[in-house]
Amino acid sequence: MKILVFGATGKTGREITRQALSNGDEVIAYVRHPENLSEQTGLTIVGGQLNDLDRIEQTMTGVDAVLVALGAVNNSGIEIMAPAVATIINVAKRVGVNRLIVLSALGVAETMLNTAYPYKVTVQTFLAKKFLDHDKAMRLIQASGLDWTTIHPGLLLNGDQTANPVIKNAGVSKKVTGWAYTNRADVAATMLRVIRDATTFGQQLLVLSNAKK
Repeated sequence: MKILVFGATGKTGREITRQALSNGDEVIAYVRHPENLSEQTGLTIVGGQLNDLDRIEQTMTGVDAVLVALGAVNNSGIEIMAPAVATIINVAKRVGVNRLIVLSALGVAETMLNTAYPYKVTVQTFLAKKFLDHDKAMRLIQASGLDWTTIHPGLLLNGDQTANPVIKNAGVSKKVTGWAYTNRADVAATMLRVIRDATTFGQQLLVLSNAKK
């Protein structure tokens, strides 16, 4: 499978790339700082900006799926996620790539209904600007007409992949009580696993490493 990854230099993006290559997939990493990645068998590194439609179109042509693991608002308060997602959707439609999987967060858009104290208070206060960027991106994804799935983990950790993470459709799930944590390895594994799973099209998936099923 040929996969295009945005955000491949981030912690989760690196884990997605590592697992995909281990699975035997062909990975294209579209990154703003290609010098931050090392060349590996099966990995193509493409340097470019997130607003360069022509560069992204050249890179996206012929891939099977697009996986997005970008951060949200940067330290200067400038939105990253929503503008980038708008560009990615635009290009995907132009080149005929339908499968889009985007890393979001528990508490974004409708998944706020799945949150509870104290996690809910944290995302509504300390993380409010980042989540607003994610919310805007979510609305663009929902209106895209693509075969999309969004992944909504709790607070991200660097632990190993767990044997039985909770993976549920947020639309039919109850509130997640207490603190919600998710290992990046579980996020990466889920994003790769659902690529061909048509039952996840149009779903917001909760992915948790520390919750009971």
